[in-house]
Amino acid sequence: MTDRLTGKTALVTGATSNIGAAIAERFAAEGATVVVSGRSAERGQAVVDRIIAAGGRGSFVAADLDGTKRASELLADQAREALGGRVDILVNNAGVFPGGPTPAIAEETADLVYAVNVKAPFFLVAALAPAMVERGTGKIINMGSWGARLGIAGSALYTSSKGAIESLTRAWAAEFGPAGVNVNAISPGVIRETEPEPGERGETLMWGTPVGASGRPDVIAAAAVYLASDESDFVHGSVLDIDGGRTGVAVRGAAPRPDGLGDLPGSVAGQAALSPMGRCHDGVTVRSTRTEWIPTVVGRMKFSRARCARRYASVSRACAIASAESKVISTTASIGSSDPSLY
Repeated sequence: MTDRLTGKTALVTGATSNIGAAIAERFAAEGATVVVSGRSAERGQAVVDRIIAAGGRGSFVAADLDGTKRASELLADQAREALGGRVDILVNNAGVFPGGPTPAIAEETADLVYAVNVKAPFFLVAALAPAMVERGTGKIINMGSWGARLGIAGSALYTSSKGAIESLTRAWAAEFGPAGVNVNAISPGVIRETEPEPGERGETLMWGTPVGASGRPDVIAAAAVYLASDESDFVHGSVLDIDGGRTGVAVRGAAPRPDGLGDLPGSVAGQAALSPMGRCHDGVTVRSTRTEWIPTVVGRMKFSRARCARRYASVSRACAIASAESKVISTTASIGSSDPSLY
């Protein structure tokens, strides 16, 4: 490592596993003294043990960030004490992510998600930012989500909380930036600590991206080091998309469907036949069985409309795709029920 954070102190919430643990360990490897925070003392201490074994400095502070101002202020006080009186870097990583259809979400679940994902970081920033402003320096890193800008069915509660965090990032940059405090966010793609099983839900969400698969926590940790270091002094209110291209890019090279029915909707072929939710624009669910389109033509086309075949006893042709430049006719599509795990 390059000691990019030498002499700095950092508090990382939700640091007992996955992204948070990777950030804490990488910060320590870059020279920072780190407070690892989370609910599990056993897992938190394991992260601290790895930091110390690698020659770094760290300690664990247990915290149940329930969204109350008291809980956030208590963690801020304990972190300052453990770090010698100041926190130079705050990483708001702790979060919960229950999903499900909007009508099925219980009031208690909605309260929990907004308490942990929005109110807890809000009050942590309120507790720690004033001292950063007084010193004229500090780094605050929030954890957003690509789902905050790309609609996903069944994720309204979680992604709306992350949309709030990305909005707070910009507001805090305006509020604290003039005093020398950098506030930015990272928007991760699907990140896993271990190799996933083929066809897992998280993996399917990354099909159709340039990388075509989930990432590992170290890619987020690398971005966090940049935002925590002096290298980011000119960066305010930004959200770094470390998501394998999920929000900004669609490529033809999507993985094939596990059921053998053709390209996934993330590919050019899939997008030609399907809307983002796996249904034709007139509401009929289809699955394209054609896997070999004309890349030299289709790859350059801008699809302006899609017409899908309706339900008949047998379907021999579906989806006439038209553009301002040319037309391509797909040869077959089967009509059936949408399997959310494929999209």
